[in-house]
Amino acid sequence: MFYPQINEKCLVQYPVKKVLKARTITTETIEGNRAKLTDVGGATYEWLLSYRGLTREEALELKGFFSSTEGSLKPFSFIDPVGNILRFSEALSTSPWNADVGLTISSGLSDPFTGAGSSVLVNSTGMPAALRQTCPVPSQYTYCLSFWAKGSGEPIISAGWTAGSSSVLKTIRCSEEWKRYQISGRSNRAGDATTFWVELSAGARVEIAGLQAEAQLEASGYRRTYAESGVFDEAHFVDDDLSVIAMARGEYSIDTKVESQWKEIGS
Repeated sequence: MFYPQINEKCLVQYPVKKVLKARTITTETIEGNRAKLTDVGGATYEWLLSYRGLTREEALELKGFFSSTEGSLKPFSFIDPVGNILRFSEALSTSPWNADVGLTISSGLSDPFTGAGSSVLVNSTGMPAALRQTCPVPSQYTYCLSFWAKGSGEPIISAGWTAGSSSVLKTIRCSEEWKRYQISGRSNRAGDATTFWVELSAGARVEIAGLQAEAQLEASGYRRTYAESGVFDEAHFVDDDLSVIAMARGEYSIDTKVESQWKEIGS
């Protein structure tokens, strides 16, 4: 069960506030000596979500989802609205990335963020070859896939995502200088997994960096990831009450909080 998108376009309204809550365990001996230890298992993320100008249908959808979880009782999956759905965003030769035969990957090169997070992808075959990652997120949601790319001779690549036989894709002619590209849209096929991919045309050589997938229409600032992604499987509502306030005729507001256990994602 995933937190719903509003009007099939976005998870939240901005600005959204994300707070890391951590605690320290302190033990004091009879002699008065103190030992302090960070309680890693007790750290949590909390998202403060404010919705304004909701239609009656949108407000009822959020209220219905809240009722289905019985407030804070039942867990649900939550896609971090300020996170990156992809794992290992700069280690493209690492699982869960999968490359077609003939597509070679060289990582650790200079990127557009003054770091060493870009990779060179070379398709040495006579047919298109792709790099893919399958993520456990609903295929019917709206997504935006973004990345920086460049290549000499303006090579042609395609990028997008696939769910079963349904795909959202865009064909791009890469610039010879770093440029950010994005593809957004929504698949018409419902499912519990989505495969994001970048495909190079035959013989193409492309340098790529900052791969990011988000559950919204537009790309936001890049967030590097490692073994963990911005998908939280054991999220809960903080409160057991959800107030829907009528601001005007046919216009509603909702304020709520979502929390989940902390995990080290990246930056």
